[in-house]
Amino acid sequence: MTHHINVEKKLHLRFKGSDRKTKNLIIARPKDNLKKVAANTAMEDIVEANLFEKDGVQLYKDRRDACYKTRRVDVFL
Repeated sequence: MTHHINVEKKLHLRFKGSDRKTKNLIIARPKDNLKKVAANTAMEDIVEANLFEKDGVQLYKDRRDACYKTRRVDVFL
């Protein structure tokens, strides 16, 4: 039996939509060690672009926060 570990890191960007509900934009393969300023700037650009709408709701209306989330998966074969 072999064993290996997969580590997945994702960048979670949280916004408020025009319906005032929390919306998440998840980046699957983010650059490591992004500075907070870079994440905030990217989020502001997303908000200003007004590109994402669904059923009349602007999905990313207000920037909230950003964080990395890491998941470890142990695989046994």
